[in-house]
Amino acid sequence: MRLPRKPLRRAITLAGILIFILMVFLSLIILVFYSNIESGIFTFISSYSYFAIFIISFLLDLLMQPLGPDIVIVGGIFLKFNAMAVILYAVSGSVIASFIGYYIGRAYGRFGFKRRYYRKQYGIAKRLYARYGKLGLSIAAITPLPYVPLCWIAGIFKMKKIDFILFGILPRTARFTAIAYFAHLLTLI
Repeated sequence: MRLPRKPLRRAITLAGILIFILMVFLSLIILVFYSNIESGIFTFISSYSYFAIFIISFLLDLLMQPLGPDIVIVGGIFLKFNAMAVILYAVSGSVIASFIGYYIGRAYGRFGFKRRYYRKQYGIAKRLYARYGKLGLSIAAITPLPYVPLCWIAGIFKMKKIDFILFGILPRTARFTAIAYFAHLLTLI
């Protein structure tokens, strides 16, 4: 049985608004309690080592919030863990989370986007993404800009998996490697 368009559009809009409010609330909590969260992350890493690095990196790259896996990498390096292992576990968690976001966008995002913004706006957004999507994904992967939504958007607009890896996963891996290297240099000072 198909739901009428209007109630479905309202439900999708309401879900989007609730998710947005939740993300804003989560961001505010993180900003207010940043030092407590940071020390909690360091404690979790020192207690559970590489498993904690993997889990935290996975969650930070799966959920849209202002923290990134950088803090986990720095924490692991400052706690004198093996730098290559820290990079491996952080990248593994991030890659799995990135692909989950990509597949969420691929499976559910296009439907919601078309229902919410109509086909004309979807076409405009798709053309913009076709033109700037790879560049935008690469920039988000190597900078503190939000990376999670661009994984979803890559799925919504069905970016090829090889392009997703080349323009999202590999730059993200390079970023994590650079952060680990600089954190390691700081421990030598």
